[in-house]
Amino acid sequence: GRRGVTREDFGGNHLSRMDALGTLTRLEGLHVKNQLPEIPPESKEPDRFTFDAASLKSLAGCLRVLDASSNGLASLEQVSMLSSLTSLDLSNNLVSDLSEVHRLLQSLPRLRVLDMRGNPVQKLPNYRKSSVPFGQSLVTLDGRDISPVEKQSLARLHAKSKERESSDDHEAEEAMRQMAGNAYGSLSDAGARRR
Repeated sequence: GRRGVTREDFGGNHLSRMDALGTLTRLEGLHVKNQLPEIPPESKEPDRFTFDAASLKSLAGCLRVLDASSNGLASLEQVSMLSSLTSLDLSNNLVSDLSEVHRLLQSLPRLRVLDMRGNPVQKLPNYRKSSVPFGQSLVTLDGRDISPVEKQSLARLHAKSKERESSDDHEAEEAMRQMAGNAYGSLSDAGARRR
């Protein structure tokens, strides 16, 4: 049967949900681009393409390449479980949350190529600068190679930013302790005066 299949191309089939992939235990490449159905003019909200979570979970150990471009995807949560991915094309979707891109990159340690062109998130200032440090194995982002020098300098910048955040958090905690101590002292003084 179909168990030995290593590549499937469902591009342009206007599917609304991708499921029943659990039996394809050797699937290395899945192409499901351009699944959005033709939207009737009277429809206000188009259907969104989704993946079946159980199917994706069953592919987590084998799937290396996923092309899910042009599908109206707004969330990256489902694809972040595909820990064996080395190439991911999510171009021309609706992803707008930069922290979701960062979480995706952290959850895909083998990912070498990510394409997010045509997503609202890609237009955010510092999108590339803030995303590159999260991609452990990333060598290409949005069709542009990441040089070792760029990766190192962005990693240093990211580390400095984290240090500042940590320092700011520590200063905020210290200020809160001082305010709490002052408030306690004021309450103690007020109680002593009432006696």
